[in-house]
Amino acid sequence: MMKKLSVDRLSSWILFSFLILYTFIRPVFKYFEYAHGSIRINFSVIFALFTLVFVFFNYYYSSRKNKLIVYDSRTYILGASLLYIILIQIIQLPFILSDCESCFVTYLSITSSTIFSYILFFFLGFQIIAFFNDPQKRKLLFFSWLAYSSIVLINTGVGGTGSYRINLEGEQIYLMLADAYAFLSIIAVFFSRKFVFRSIIFLFSSFILFLLLSRTSLYLFVLIGVLLLFRTHPFKMSLLLLLLILGAAIVLDVNFLQFKENRMLRFILTGQDSSWSHRERLLREGYEHLSNHWVFGEFMWEVKANHGQTGGYIHNVLSILNQFGVIPFVIILVSMFVAYVKIGVAFLFKGNETTYFLFSIASFGILAMILSRSHQVPYFWLSLTAILSYYKQYHDTGVSIHFDARKK
Repeated sequence: MMKKLSVDRLSSWILFSFLILYTFIRPVFKYFEYAHGSIRINFSVIFALFTLVFVFFNYYYSSRKNKLIVYDSRTYILGASLLYIILIQIIQLPFILSDCESCFVTYLSITSSTIFSYILFFFLGFQIIAFFNDPQKRKLLFFSWLAYSSIVLINTGVGGTGSYRINLEGEQIYLMLADAYAFLSIIAVFFSRKFVFRSIIFLFSSFILFLLLSRTSLYLFVLIGVLLLFRTHPFKMSLLLLLLILGAAIVLDVNFLQFKENRMLRFILTGQDSSWSHRERLLREGYEHLSNHWVFGEFMWEVKANHGQTGGYIHNVLSILNQFGVIPFVIILVSMFVAYVKIGVAFLFKGNETTYFLFSIASFGILAMILSRSHQVPYFWLSLTAILSYYKQYHDTGVSIHFDARKK
């Protein structure tokens, strides 16, 4: 019994360590590597090692009744789609190398997200609520958010348009930085139920995300924060929102010319956005490719078409269809719809801290994937399996996220 318990605990800590690695350590190290020329760490290898160690301990030394994973038909179906995606990537490797001999390193880099991170985020969903019941893990998560925030502030300067932003030295890594910070910030909001604490975390994190230059991460986080605070503190949030709108109107009236050139506000204020035009072109190219490859997809097709250059994929959920084919696409899309509608109804009508939390991470992971993220962003797996786990293991027992009673 002690042996099994120790394995369960070790598996949990492996997943938790990966979460900290993915959302805090990796973004920080990659920022200093690209923007400041610091030492390079191969996180693809680290992710692979985490996956292998997790699988080894969880399946070779634990019984099938391990509480780490809750098995039901929906879990098996979603897991089967993940296995299918992994097999597709392995099978297509010889074809990728035959068309692009120099693409092997790129293949390893991409599959660190689409194989190893997919697997670990899939299983993270079954543990994410339990992490909140562990005071030590909660403290580590909050420290990660606080340290990440400090690093962004320290490395913020004035950009070319006269606006404050993180210094990237021209490197295009802001999506990774902002997505990781937004996810940590959603978690940080739930460290207290007090309106003052939550509103401070919400406003401060929104400011940091503004500096990180990803509009999707910022807009989704603001939407999530507003919905959460309205749901938990409707009167106080109405007053705060009124003050924020009045303050924003005054600031825009005084500095409209400056703000309309800001990347984060240009599309809202003027309707113009060069990045959106670029994504529309990628979407048209993706549609053309889909006409002949929608059944089984073609993994890394855009890399081969662009002679090894990355980033030419569709920036929404259709990238899954383009890369992996119709079978996993349909399973994932239906799972997203069912899970989000179910947790959305619970958020509105059967609210407790657990459903608020799950709705928040689902709004980020699922909506970002549907609207503007690609197959290389794995947060949606955690959202899906976390909701599955809740309705199977937590909902019937009424277990909710634990908080210090002094903060309630």
